[in-house]
Amino acid sequence: MADYDKNIWKASRVVQITVDNHEIATLRSTRKSEPQSFLFNLALLCYYSTYFKTLMTGPFKESQDRKTEFLVDASQ
Repeated sequence: MADYDKNIWKASRVVQITVDNHEIATLRSTRKSEPQSFLFNLALLCYYSTYFKTLMTGPFKESQDRKTEFLVDASQ
């Protein structure tokens, strides 16, 4: 039952994040053939990824410029 309660809290937190934050990030694949783009809620991406959270809140150019487009290796 504890896991169920934990997941309910996490789900409600995710909903709250997406309701409160509307900024969208674009992740573009670095594939040469048939590159793809993926749209994500930026706050949600930062919530699940310590890399993007650090990138967007740390003393980096991306956070200062509020960059919302990133190249990623999405080959799979």
